[in-house]
Amino acid sequence: MIFSRFANVAAPASLLCLFWLGYGNASIVPHAPNAVMRRAPDDFVYRGDTRGPDKVRPDGGFQPSGYYWNNPSAFNIHRHVRGDPVFMPRSGSSSGESNSLRRSRCSSSSSCPDWADAYVSTAVLANEAAIFAYPDEDGNFGYLYRIHITPNMLTVQSQHEREVAALGGIPWSAVSAYTQLRSRDEEFPSVIPESRWTENPDFDPEWNRFSTAMTASTLLEGPDAMTTAITLMDRPSIGGPMGWSGQFPLFGDHHFVYRGDARSPQEIAQDGGFQPQGDGWQNQGSAFHFDRHYAAGPNGCGLEESGNSGFVFRTAYVTLEQDRDVAETQGSWLYEIRATPNMIDDNNPETDVFALGGVHWSQIRRYTNMTGNPGERHRVDEAAWINNPNYDAATYQRGESAVFARVNGNFPEVLRNGNTDSGGSDGPSCDRDRRAMAAARNFMTHTRGMRDLYGPFPPRFSRYPAIDGIPGPGPPPPPETVDAQGKKNSFSQKTMQKHPHYSSCANNC
Repeated sequence: MIFSRFANVAAPASLLCLFWLGYGNASIVPHAPNAVMRRAPDDFVYRGDTRGPDKVRPDGGFQPSGYYWNNPSAFNIHRHVRGDPVFMPRSGSSSGESNSLRRSRCSSSSSCPDWADAYVSTAVLANEAAIFAYPDEDGNFGYLYRIHITPNMLTVQSQHEREVAALGGIPWSAVSAYTQLRSRDEEFPSVIPESRWTENPDFDPEWNRFSTAMTASTLLEGPDAMTTAITLMDRPSIGGPMGWSGQFPLFGDHHFVYRGDARSPQEIAQDGGFQPQGDGWQNQGSAFHFDRHYAAGPNGCGLEESGNSGFVFRTAYVTLEQDRDVAETQGSWLYEIRATPNMIDDNNPETDVFALGGVHWSQIRRYTNMTGNPGERHRVDEAAWINNPNYDAATYQRGESAVFARVNGNFPEVLRNGNTDSGGSDGPSCDRDRRAMAAARNFMTHTRGMRDLYGPFPPRFSRYPAIDGIPGPGPPPPPETVDAQGKKNSFSQKTMQKHPHYSSCANNC
Protein backbone atom coordinates (compact mmCIF):
# COMPACT_ATOMS: atom_id res chain seq x y z
CA MET A 1 0.00 0.00 0.00
CA ILE A 2 3.05 2.26 -0.07
CA PHE A 3 3.56 4.19 -3.26
CA SER A 4 6.89 4.19 -5.06
CA ARG A 5 8.89 7.31 -4.33
CA PHE A 6 9.88 9.63 -7.13
CA ALA A 7 12.66 12.18 -6.95
CA ASN A 8 10.26 15.05 -7.55
CA VAL A 9 6.55 15.75 -7.39
CA ALA A 10 6.49 15.63 -11.19
CA ALA A 11 6.32 12.25 -12.91
CA PRO A 12 9.10 10.97 -15.18
CA ALA A 13 8.18 11.01 -18.84
CA SER A 14 8.37 7.22 -18.97
CA LEU A 15 5.30 7.00 -16.76
CA LEU A 16 3.07 9.23 -18.85
CA CYS A 17 1.46 6.40 -20.76
CA LEU A 18 0.35 4.84 -17.48
CA PHE A 19 -1.34 7.89 -16.07
CA TRP A 20 -2.70 11.24 -17.19
CA LEU A 21 -3.17 11.71 -20.93
CA GLY A 22 -3.45 15.43 -21.62
CA TYR A 23 -6.59 17.15 -22.84
CA GLY A 24 -6.92 20.83 -23.71
CA ASN A 25 -5.05 22.80 -21.07
CA ALA A 26 -4.65 19.84 -18.73
CA SER A 27 -1.50 17.72 -18.95
CA ILE A 28 1.16 16.07 -16.87
CA VAL A 29 3.51 18.46 -15.07
CA PRO A 30 6.91 18.53 -16.79
CA HIS A 31 10.17 18.65 -14.87
CA ALA A 32 11.26 22.27 -14.36
CA PRO A 33 14.96 22.35 -13.42
CA ASN A 34 15.11 26.15 -13.33
CA ALA A 35 12.53 26.19 -10.54
CA VAL A 36 14.21 23.78 -8.13
CA MET A 37 14.78 26.46 -5.48
CA ARG A 38 11.10 27.35 -5.57
CA ARG A 39 9.83 23.78 -5.46
CA ALA A 40 8.27 22.24 -2.45
CA PRO A 41 10.59 19.75 -0.75
CA ASP A 42 10.30 16.23 -2.12
CA ASP A 43 6.81 14.83 -1.50
CA PHE A 44 5.36 18.22 -0.54
CA VAL A 45 3.17 20.76 -2.34
CA TYR A 46 1.94 24.26 -1.49
CA ARG A 47 -1.45 25.85 -1.07
CA GLY A 48 -2.14 29.56 -0.67
CA ASP A 49 -5.37 30.47 1.10
CA THR A 50 -6.99 33.55 2.60
CA ARG A 51 -8.03 31.50 5.64
CA GLY A 52 -5.75 30.93 8.59
CA PRO A 53 -5.21 27.68 10.49
CA ASP A 54 -7.92 28.72 12.97
CA LYS A 55 -10.44 28.38 10.13
CA VAL A 56 -8.99 25.43 8.20
CA ARG A 57 -8.40 23.13 11.17
CA PRO A 58 -12.05 23.10 12.42
CA ASP A 59 -13.13 22.17 8.87
CA GLY A 60 -10.94 19.08 9.10
CA GLY A 61 -8.68 20.43 6.38
CA PHE A 62 -9.23 21.82 2.90
CA GLN A 63 -12.67 20.78 1.69
CA PRO A 64 -13.80 20.86 -1.96
CA SER A 65 -16.28 23.53 -3.00
CA GLY A 66 -20.03 23.12 -2.76
CA TYR A 67 -22.16 20.00 -2.57
CA TYR A 68 -19.94 18.19 -5.02
CA TRP A 69 -20.65 14.61 -3.97
CA ASN A 70 -23.98 14.41 -5.83
CA ASN A 71 -22.89 16.52 -8.81
CA PRO A 72 -21.29 14.34 -11.53
CA SER A 73 -19.88 17.33 -13.42
CA ALA A 74 -17.91 18.36 -10.32
CA PHE A 75 -15.63 15.34 -10.86
CA ASN A 76 -14.60 16.40 -14.36
CA ILE A 77 -10.91 17.27 -14.01
CA HIS A 78 -10.92 19.36 -17.19
CA ARG A 79 -13.80 21.45 -15.79
CA HIS A 80 -11.77 21.91 -12.61
CA VAL A 81 -8.75 23.13 -14.56
CA ARG A 82 -10.59 25.57 -16.82
CA GLY A 83 -13.12 26.76 -14.25
CA ASP A 84 -16.68 27.57 -15.27
CA PRO A 85 -17.75 30.43 -17.58
CA VAL A 86 -20.66 31.19 -15.26
CA PHE A 87 -18.16 32.40 -12.67
CA MET A 88 -14.99 33.22 -14.65
CA PRO A 89 -13.42 35.40 -15.77
CA ARG A 90 -14.25 37.88 -13.09
CA SER A 91 -14.91 41.47 -14.07
CA GLY A 92 -11.72 43.41 -14.55
CA SER A 93 -9.40 40.41 -14.46
CA SER A 94 -6.55 40.30 -16.90
CA SER A 95 -6.49 37.74 -19.66
CA GLY A 96 -3.32 36.33 -18.14
CA GLU A 97 -4.87 35.62 -14.76
CA SER A 98 -4.84 31.91 -14.09
CA ASN A 99 -8.05 29.93 -14.07
CA SER A 100 -7.35 28.57 -10.61
CA LEU A 101 -6.82 32.06 -9.18
CA ARG A 102 -10.22 33.08 -10.50
CA ARG A 103 -11.60 29.70 -9.44
CA SER A 104 -10.27 30.22 -5.92
CA ARG A 105 -12.68 33.13 -5.57
CA CYS A 106 -15.43 30.49 -5.70
CA SER A 107 -13.87 28.40 -2.92
CA SER A 108 -16.74 28.98 -0.51
CA SER A 109 -20.50 28.72 -0.71
CA SER A 110 -20.86 32.38 0.22
CA SER A 111 -18.92 33.67 -2.79
CA CYS A 112 -20.27 31.26 -5.44
CA PRO A 113 -23.12 29.27 -3.90
CA ASP A 114 -23.86 27.18 -7.00
CA TRP A 115 -20.26 26.18 -7.79
CA ALA A 116 -19.29 22.59 -6.95
CA ASP A 117 -15.83 21.12 -7.51
CA ALA A 118 -14.57 17.74 -6.26
CA TYR A 119 -10.94 18.85 -6.26
CA VAL A 120 -8.78 21.06 -4.04
CA SER A 121 -5.87 22.79 -5.78
CA THR A 122 -2.26 22.86 -4.66
CA ALA A 123 0.88 23.93 -6.51
CA VAL A 124 4.33 22.47 -6.99
CA LEU A 125 5.88 25.94 -6.80
CA ALA A 126 5.57 28.24 -3.81
CA ASN A 127 5.13 31.40 -5.88
CA GLU A 128 2.22 29.90 -7.81
CA ALA A 129 0.47 29.00 -4.57
CA ALA A 130 1.24 32.28 -2.83
CA ILE A 131 -0.83 34.40 -5.22
CA PHE A 132 -3.96 32.73 -3.81
CA ALA A 133 -3.22 34.24 -0.40
CA TYR A 134 -4.37 37.65 -1.62
CA PRO A 135 -5.25 40.24 1.06
CA ASP A 136 -8.72 40.33 2.56
CA GLU A 137 -10.87 43.46 2.66
CA ASP A 138 -8.89 44.71 5.68
CA GLY A 139 -5.58 44.27 3.90
CA ASN A 140 -4.52 41.19 5.86
CA PHE A 141 -2.55 38.71 3.80
CA GLY A 142 -3.39 35.04 3.75
CA TYR A 143 -1.36 31.95 4.49
CA LEU A 144 0.92 29.64 2.60
CA TYR A 145 0.57 25.98 3.58
CA ARG A 146 3.13 23.24 3.03
CA ILE A 147 1.28 19.97 2.52
CA HIS A 148 2.54 16.42 2.27
CA ILE A 149 1.56 14.47 -0.80
CA THR A 150 -1.47 12.25 -0.19
CA PRO A 151 -2.50 9.27 -2.34
CA ASN A 152 -5.60 11.06 -3.71
CA MET A 153 -3.55 13.78 -5.44
CA LEU A 154 -3.50 14.07 -9.23
CA THR A 155 -0.84 16.02 -11.09
CA VAL A 156 -2.15 18.30 -13.85
CA GLN A 157 -1.03 21.45 -15.60
CA SER A 158 -2.98 24.37 -16.99
CA GLN A 159 -1.71 27.13 -19.24
CA HIS A 160 -0.53 29.33 -16.38
CA GLU A 161 0.39 27.01 -13.51
CA ARG A 162 1.60 23.62 -12.36
CA GLU A 163 -1.10 22.15 -10.20
CA VAL A 164 -1.60 19.08 -8.04
CA ALA A 165 -5.32 18.52 -7.41
CA ALA A 166 -6.54 16.54 -4.40
CA LEU A 167 -9.64 14.48 -5.19
CA GLY A 168 -12.07 14.90 -2.30
CA GLY A 169 -9.89 17.34 -0.37
CA ILE A 170 -6.86 17.48 1.92
CA PRO A 171 -7.03 16.37 5.58
CA TRP A 172 -5.59 18.77 8.15
CA SER A 173 -3.22 16.03 9.32
CA ALA A 174 -1.41 16.26 5.96
CA VAL A 175 -0.49 19.94 6.52
CA SER A 176 3.14 19.97 7.59
CA ALA A 177 3.60 23.70 8.23
CA TYR A 178 2.24 27.14 7.41
CA THR A 179 3.29 30.77 7.31
CA GLN A 180 1.44 34.05 6.91
CA LEU A 181 2.59 36.29 4.09
CA ARG A 182 3.53 39.84 5.02
CA SER A 183 3.49 41.90 1.85
CA ARG A 184 2.82 41.82 -1.87
CA ASP A 185 6.52 41.12 -2.41
CA GLU A 186 5.90 37.77 -0.79
CA GLU A 187 3.21 36.82 -3.27
CA PHE A 188 6.08 35.60 -5.45
CA PRO A 189 8.58 34.12 -2.98
CA SER A 190 11.67 32.43 -4.37
CA VAL A 191 12.64 30.89 -1.04
CA ILE A 192 10.92 31.12 2.34
CA PRO A 193 13.36 30.59 5.22
CA GLU A 194 12.60 27.55 7.32
CA SER A 195 12.47 29.79 10.39
CA ARG A 196 9.35 31.46 8.99
CA TRP A 197 7.35 28.24 8.94
CA THR A 198 5.19 27.20 11.90
CA GLU A 199 5.10 23.43 12.28
CA ASN A 200 1.62 21.92 12.45
CA PRO A 201 1.39 19.93 15.71
CA ASP A 202 -1.38 17.84 14.15
CA PHE A 203 0.77 16.64 11.25
CA ASP A 204 0.66 12.87 11.01
CA PRO A 205 4.11 11.43 10.14
CA GLU A 206 2.35 8.43 8.60
CA TRP A 207 2.00 10.58 5.47
CA ASN A 208 5.79 10.31 5.09
CA ARG A 209 5.19 6.82 3.71
CA PHE A 210 3.65 8.23 0.56
CA SER A 211 4.79 10.17 -2.48
CA THR A 212 3.24 11.31 -5.74
CA ALA A 213 0.71 8.88 -7.17
CA MET A 214 -0.14 9.64 -10.78
CA THR A 215 -3.56 8.09 -10.66
CA ALA A 216 -5.60 10.24 -13.04
CA SER A 217 -6.94 9.04 -16.36
CA THR A 218 -8.73 10.62 -19.29
CA LEU A 219 -11.92 9.02 -17.99
CA LEU A 220 -11.96 11.80 -15.37
CA GLU A 221 -12.82 14.18 -18.21
CA GLY A 222 -15.88 12.40 -19.55
CA PRO A 223 -19.48 11.86 -18.47
CA ASP A 224 -18.42 8.95 -16.23
CA ALA A 225 -15.90 11.02 -14.26
CA MET A 226 -17.74 10.49 -10.98
CA THR A 227 -17.79 6.71 -11.45
CA THR A 228 -14.10 6.79 -12.36
CA ALA A 229 -13.32 8.83 -9.25
CA ILE A 230 -15.12 6.31 -7.02
CA THR A 231 -13.31 3.42 -8.72
CA LEU A 232 -10.03 5.25 -8.18
CA MET A 233 -10.71 5.70 -4.48
CA ASP A 234 -11.76 2.05 -4.20
CA ARG A 235 -8.14 1.05 -4.85
CA PRO A 236 -6.71 0.04 -1.43
CA SER A 237 -3.46 1.92 -2.07
CA ILE A 238 -5.41 5.16 -2.57
CA GLY A 239 -8.59 4.95 -0.54
CA GLY A 240 -7.14 3.02 2.39
CA PRO A 241 -4.79 5.74 3.71
CA MET A 242 -7.47 8.37 3.08
CA GLY A 243 -10.07 6.61 5.23
CA TRP A 244 -12.28 5.99 2.19
CA SER A 245 -15.70 4.68 3.20
CA GLY A 246 -16.86 3.89 -0.31
CA GLN A 247 -18.57 7.22 -0.88
CA PHE A 248 -17.95 10.93 -1.19
CA PRO A 249 -17.58 13.29 0.61
CA LEU A 250 -14.17 12.03 1.64
CA PHE A 251 -14.20 13.57 5.10
CA GLY A 252 -16.27 15.89 7.23
CA ASP A 253 -19.80 15.62 8.57
CA HIS A 254 -21.52 15.62 5.18
CA HIS A 255 -23.16 12.28 5.92
CA PHE A 256 -25.65 14.22 8.03
CA VAL A 257 -28.56 16.45 7.11
CA TYR A 258 -30.64 18.82 9.22
CA ARG A 259 -34.20 19.79 9.98
CA GLY A 260 -35.50 22.76 11.94
CA ASP A 261 -38.86 21.95 13.53
CA ALA A 262 -41.26 23.42 16.07
CA ARG A 263 -41.93 20.03 17.65
CA SER A 264 -39.89 18.77 20.59
CA PRO A 265 -37.74 15.61 20.54
CA GLN A 266 -40.28 13.87 22.77
CA GLU A 267 -43.04 14.52 20.25
CA ILE A 268 -40.90 13.32 17.35
CA ALA A 269 -39.90 10.17 19.27
CA GLN A 270 -43.52 9.36 20.03
CA ASP A 271 -44.28 9.66 16.30
CA GLY A 272 -41.36 7.35 15.52
CA GLY A 273 -39.59 10.08 13.57
CA PHE A 274 -40.52 12.59 10.90
CA GLN A 275 -43.45 11.06 9.02
CA PRO A 276 -44.80 12.24 5.67
CA GLN A 277 -47.87 14.43 5.97
CA GLY A 278 -51.40 13.17 5.40
CA ASP A 279 -52.90 9.82 6.36
CA GLY A 280 -52.93 7.46 3.40
CA TRP A 281 -50.17 9.23 1.49
CA GLN A 282 -48.77 5.88 0.37
CA ASN A 283 -51.94 5.24 -1.66
CA GLN A 284 -52.06 8.60 -3.47
CA GLY A 285 -49.95 8.62 -6.62
CA SER A 286 -49.55 12.39 -6.81
CA ALA A 287 -47.96 12.31 -3.34
CA PHE A 288 -44.83 10.80 -4.92
CA HIS A 289 -44.03 13.81 -7.17
CA PHE A 290 -41.39 15.78 -5.29
CA ASP A 291 -41.85 18.81 -7.57
CA ARG A 292 -45.42 18.93 -6.26
CA HIS A 293 -44.13 18.54 -2.70
CA TYR A 294 -41.71 21.42 -3.22
CA ALA A 295 -44.39 23.64 -4.75
CA ALA A 296 -47.02 22.81 -2.15
CA GLY A 297 -45.85 24.97 0.73
CA PRO A 298 -47.19 24.48 4.26
CA ASN A 299 -50.20 22.17 4.38
CA GLY A 300 -50.38 22.22 0.58
CA CYS A 301 -51.61 25.79 0.42
CA GLY A 302 -49.45 26.47 -2.64
CA LEU A 303 -51.44 23.97 -4.71
CA GLU A 304 -54.36 25.07 -6.87
CA GLU A 305 -56.62 22.39 -5.40
CA SER A 306 -55.98 23.54 -1.83
CA GLY A 307 -59.13 25.68 -1.94
CA ASN A 308 -61.37 22.75 -2.79
CA SER A 309 -63.83 21.56 -0.17
CA GLY A 310 -62.46 18.62 1.81
CA PHE A 311 -58.90 19.07 0.53
CA VAL A 312 -56.31 17.05 2.48
CA PHE A 313 -52.65 17.54 1.66
CA ARG A 314 -50.73 14.29 1.30
CA THR A 315 -47.07 13.92 0.42
CA ALA A 316 -44.61 11.03 0.46
CA TYR A 317 -41.71 13.32 1.39
CA VAL A 318 -40.21 15.16 4.34
CA THR A 319 -38.00 18.15 3.54
CA LEU A 320 -34.50 18.28 5.04
CA GLU A 321 -31.54 20.60 4.56
CA GLN A 322 -27.95 19.86 3.64
CA ASP A 323 -27.01 23.37 4.76
CA ARG A 324 -27.29 23.61 8.54
CA ASP A 325 -27.48 27.40 8.39
CA VAL A 326 -30.72 27.13 6.42
CA ALA A 327 -32.24 24.62 8.84
CA GLU A 328 -31.42 26.94 11.74
CA THR A 329 -33.87 29.51 10.38
CA GLN A 330 -36.80 27.12 10.83
CA GLY A 331 -38.66 26.10 13.97
CA SER A 332 -37.23 26.05 17.49
CA TRP A 333 -35.48 22.65 17.53
CA LEU A 334 -32.61 21.64 15.26
CA TYR A 335 -32.20 17.94 14.45
CA GLU A 336 -29.04 16.35 13.06
CA ILE A 337 -30.00 13.31 11.01
CA ARG A 338 -27.95 10.52 9.48
CA ALA A 339 -28.36 10.64 5.72
CA THR A 340 -29.85 7.55 4.09
CA PRO A 341 -30.36 6.67 0.41
CA ASN A 342 -34.09 7.48 0.48
CA MET A 343 -33.10 11.17 0.68
CA ILE A 344 -33.30 12.59 -2.84
CA ASP A 345 -31.07 15.46 -3.95
CA ASP A 346 -31.96 16.97 -7.33
CA ASN A 347 -29.23 19.65 -7.04
CA ASN A 348 -31.68 22.48 -6.46
CA PRO A 349 -29.86 25.66 -5.39
CA GLU A 350 -31.57 25.85 -2.00
CA THR A 351 -29.86 22.61 -0.80
CA ASP A 352 -33.18 20.94 0.08
CA VAL A 353 -33.34 17.16 0.02
CA PHE A 354 -36.55 15.14 0.09
CA ALA A 355 -36.75 12.06 2.32
CA LEU A 356 -39.05 9.62 0.53
CA GLY A 357 -41.09 7.91 3.24
CA GLY A 358 -39.73 10.14 5.99
CA VAL A 359 -37.07 9.79 8.70
CA HIS A 360 -36.91 7.22 11.49
CA TRP A 361 -36.26 8.40 15.04
CA SER A 362 -33.30 6.02 15.32
CA GLN A 363 -31.39 7.88 12.59
CA ILE A 364 -31.51 11.22 14.44
CA ARG A 365 -28.08 11.58 16.06
CA ARG A 366 -28.68 14.64 18.22
CA TYR A 367 -30.84 17.72 18.68
CA THR A 368 -30.73 21.12 20.32
CA ASN A 369 -33.18 23.82 21.35
CA MET A 370 -32.24 26.92 19.37
CA THR A 371 -32.09 30.46 20.69
CA GLY A 372 -33.57 33.51 18.99
CA ASN A 373 -36.47 33.47 16.57
CA PRO A 374 -37.28 31.55 13.39
CA GLY A 375 -35.92 33.35 10.36
CA GLU A 376 -32.69 34.24 12.14
CA ARG A 377 -29.38 32.46 11.58
CA HIS A 378 -26.65 31.20 13.89
CA ARG A 379 -29.05 30.22 16.67
CA VAL A 380 -27.18 27.18 17.99
CA ASP A 381 -25.09 26.97 21.14
CA GLU A 382 -22.66 24.17 20.27
CA ALA A 383 -22.45 23.16 23.92
CA ALA A 384 -26.22 22.62 24.09
CA TRP A 385 -26.49 19.62 21.76
CA ILE A 386 -28.22 16.57 23.29
CA ASN A 387 -27.37 13.09 22.01
CA ASN A 388 -30.32 10.91 21.06
CA PRO A 389 -30.21 7.82 23.31
CA ASN A 390 -31.99 5.84 20.58
CA TYR A 391 -29.57 6.71 17.77
CA ASP A 392 -28.58 3.47 16.03
CA ALA A 393 -24.87 4.05 15.39
CA ALA A 394 -24.32 0.30 14.96
CA THR A 395 -26.45 0.36 11.82
CA TYR A 396 -25.81 3.81 10.38
CA GLN A 397 -22.09 4.17 11.05
CA ARG A 398 -20.65 0.69 11.63
CA GLY A 399 -23.01 -1.68 9.83
CA GLU A 400 -22.33 -3.48 6.57
CA SER A 401 -24.49 -0.98 4.66
CA ALA A 402 -23.12 2.14 6.38
CA VAL A 403 -21.16 3.01 3.24
CA PHE A 404 -24.51 3.67 1.55
CA ALA A 405 -25.68 6.08 4.27
CA ARG A 406 -25.71 9.19 2.12
CA VAL A 407 -27.98 11.54 0.25
CA ASN A 408 -28.91 10.04 -3.10
CA GLY A 409 -28.50 11.91 -6.37
CA ASN A 410 -29.55 8.91 -8.46
CA PHE A 411 -33.30 8.52 -8.53
CA PRO A 412 -36.02 7.69 -11.09
CA GLU A 413 -36.79 10.86 -13.03
CA VAL A 414 -40.46 9.94 -12.95
CA LEU A 415 -40.47 10.88 -9.25
CA ARG A 416 -39.89 14.51 -10.16
CA ASN A 417 -43.33 15.16 -11.61
CA GLY A 418 -44.56 11.87 -13.01
CA ASN A 419 -42.89 12.25 -16.41
CA THR A 420 -39.95 10.18 -17.55
CA ASP A 421 -38.34 13.22 -19.17
CA SER A 422 -39.68 15.91 -16.78
CA GLY A 423 -40.64 17.91 -19.84
CA GLY A 424 -44.35 18.32 -19.20
CA SER A 425 -47.52 16.30 -19.35
CA ASP A 426 -47.33 13.25 -21.56
CA GLY A 427 -50.60 11.63 -20.65
CA PRO A 428 -53.44 11.56 -18.18
CA SER A 429 -52.43 12.50 -14.65
CA CYS A 430 -53.56 9.11 -13.33
CA ASP A 431 -50.97 7.43 -15.58
CA ARG A 432 -48.24 9.72 -14.30
CA ASP A 433 -49.32 9.02 -10.73
CA ARG A 434 -49.20 5.26 -11.24
CA ARG A 435 -45.75 5.47 -12.80
CA ALA A 436 -44.45 7.57 -9.92
CA MET A 437 -45.89 5.24 -7.29
CA ALA A 438 -44.44 2.16 -8.99
CA ALA A 439 -41.05 3.82 -9.44
CA ALA A 440 -40.97 4.85 -5.77
CA ARG A 441 -41.65 1.32 -4.58
CA ASN A 442 -39.00 -0.08 -6.93
CA PHE A 443 -36.50 2.59 -5.83
CA MET A 444 -37.11 1.87 -2.14
CA THR A 445 -36.90 -1.89 -2.67
CA HIS A 446 -33.87 -2.26 -4.94
CA THR A 447 -31.51 0.63 -4.07
CA ARG A 448 -28.36 -0.73 -2.44
CA GLY A 449 -28.36 -0.41 1.33
CA MET A 450 -31.97 0.79 1.47
CA ARG A 451 -33.39 -2.25 3.24
CA ASP A 452 -30.76 -2.22 6.01
CA LEU A 453 -30.73 1.54 6.52
CA TYR A 454 -34.38 2.43 6.02
CA GLY A 455 -36.39 -0.77 6.29
CA PRO A 456 -39.53 -1.84 4.42
CA PHE A 457 -41.58 0.48 2.27
CA PRO A 458 -44.15 1.78 3.00
CA PRO A 459 -42.40 2.38 6.31
CA ARG A 460 -43.24 1.05 9.74
CA PHE A 461 -42.37 3.67 12.33
CA SER A 462 -41.39 2.44 15.80
CA ARG A 463 -42.93 4.78 18.33
CA TYR A 464 -40.93 5.54 21.47
CA PRO A 465 -42.51 6.29 24.86
CA ALA A 466 -41.68 9.47 26.74
CA ILE A 467 -38.58 8.95 28.90
CA ASP A 468 -36.43 11.15 31.07
CA GLY A 469 -33.68 12.82 29.12
CA ILE A 470 -35.70 13.43 25.96
CA PRO A 471 -37.07 16.99 26.17
CA GLY A 472 -40.79 17.52 25.80
CA PRO A 473 -42.77 20.42 24.36
CA GLY A 474 -42.52 23.94 25.65
CA PRO A 475 -45.00 26.78 25.14
CA PRO A 476 -46.81 26.25 21.80
CA PRO A 477 -45.87 28.56 18.92
CA PRO A 478 -48.54 30.65 17.22
CA PRO A 479 -50.53 28.18 15.10
CA GLU A 480 -50.39 30.31 11.99
CA THR A 481 -46.58 30.02 11.89
CA VAL A 482 -46.33 26.24 11.74
CA ASP A 483 -47.50 23.65 9.23
CA ALA A 484 -48.51 20.08 10.00
CA GLN A 485 -44.88 18.94 9.74
CA GLY A 486 -43.69 21.53 12.22
CA LYS A 487 -42.03 23.81 9.70
CA LYS A 488 -42.24 27.57 9.93
CA ASN A 489 -44.15 29.23 7.08
CA SER A 490 -41.22 31.12 5.63
CA PHE A 491 -40.34 31.39 1.95
CA SER A 492 -37.01 32.25 0.43
CA GLN A 493 -36.78 34.71 -2.43
CA LYS A 494 -35.80 31.89 -4.80
CA THR A 495 -38.86 29.89 -3.80
CA MET A 496 -41.12 32.90 -4.33
CA GLN A 497 -39.65 33.47 -7.78
CA LYS A 498 -40.20 29.85 -8.76
CA HIS A 499 -43.70 29.66 -7.27
CA PRO A 500 -45.44 33.07 -7.50
CA HIS A 501 -48.67 31.56 -6.17
CA TYR A 502 -46.95 31.40 -2.76
CA SER A 503 -47.51 35.15 -2.42
CA SER A 504 -50.68 34.69 -0.40
CA CYS A 505 -49.73 31.29 0.99
CA ALA A 506 -48.12 32.44 4.22
CA ASN A 507 -51.05 34.70 4.98
CA ASN A 508 -53.85 32.29 4.17
CA CYS A 509 -52.62 28.99 5.63
